[in-house]
Amino acid sequence: MAYAAATAATLGLRCGLVTRAAATAPAAVAAGCAAHVVTGWQTTTFGIRYGAEGERQLRVLARAPDMRPDDIPGPWRRVGVLHVAPVLAEVGAEAVQDVVADFVGVTAQGWLRRTDHRGRVRATAGPVPEGLLSRADAVVVSDEDLAAWSDWRQVLPGRVRLLVVTLGERGAVAYAGGRALWQPGFAARLTDATGAGDSAAAALFVALWQGLDLEAALRFAMAAGAFAVETRGPRGVPGRQAVLERARWGARVPPPD
Repeated sequence: MAYAAATAATLGLRCGLVTRAAATAPAAVAAGCAAHVVTGWQTTTFGIRYGAEGERQLRVLARAPDMRPDDIPGPWRRVGVLHVAPVLAEVGAEAVQDVVADFVGVTAQGWLRRTDHRGRVRATAGPVPEGLLSRADAVVVSDEDLAAWSDWRQVLPGRVRLLVVTLGERGAVAYAGGRALWQPGFAARLTDATGAGDSAAAALFVALWQGLDLEAALRFAMAAGAFAVETRGPRGVPGRQAVLERARWGARVPPPD
């Protein structure tokens, strides 16, 4: 979530990040973004390894307790954009029930994961909290996260106002109003793909909240994601104007098969 928060900050928003972590964990780092860390006995921690084909393999080393409504500071309960981003199903609809927002964006990957007896992360078909799906203005998930949900095209688009499925370097497909809109990705010099999806989702939510139409917002999000993979750490996305310029002139990748 630090990637999403840092992206929102570089795009000009005043933002706050709420998380749970052990008292001994380092403070959440998100450039230009305030952090409220609710201390507990452990921090959700993953081991990450990339395979020979670039596929990411995750293993859960520890999981933080579930978020609660009183974890969110009072002054942060009225916001422009609320971005709900569970890491491992630790955020439910009740955790943000007291937050009033103009726009609610959800990245759903944390509900589409399960762990085996060795802590290895596998895709699952949910469940995603209905209370958040019905409230969300946009839901973002990757094609990898949906790998175990064979009939998601028949089920998920009808449950949300806008569903965006990211396809890595191939771009993203948006489902809204019974239609599908594909937005190609942008050519990029790959340095580190970690957090690129979070950066793209944050850029999408900001763009939609600020009034861009869906097609323009998708281009903006894919341009932000291209910037994100070119830098290590959460500070890869530059300011709004640079993202707009890349969205306008950047080279597109070929369509998906």
